[in-house]
Amino acid sequence: MNSSTTHSPTQPTHTIIIQVDRFQPFKSRLGLDEVMRLQFDYDPALVSRLKAILSVYAVGGEHQTIGGWLAKHRCWFVEVSAWEVVKLELLCLGHRIIKGNT
Repeated sequence: MNSSTTHSPTQPTHTIIIQVDRFQPFKSRLGLDEVMRLQFDYDPALVSRLKAILSVYAVGGEHQTIGGWLAKHRCWFVEVSAWEVVKLELLCLGHRIIKGNT
C-alpha cells in the first residue's frame, strides 16, 4: 500500500458543487430577513465538516442557531450574518459555490 496517496483530513476527496440562494423558511421571520439556502448532493464528509463549521461560528452570534438541515425544504441553511465565513471555509475545503438569487 502506498501511503503517499492518503488524503489530508482538511481536503475533500472530490469537489462538490453547492448551489446557494436566499430564502426565508421561518414563518416568524417572513418579511424581516432571509437566510442562505445550500443545496448539494449528499456527501457524509461535507455534512460532517459543515456541522463542525456551523458549531464553531455559532458562539456569540446574532442567532442561537446559525445554520442547519431543514428536512421540510430538503436543504441546509446558513444565516446571512455567518455566510461569508462559512462560504470561505467551504471554498478552502475545495468545494465550488454556484450562486442563485443571492
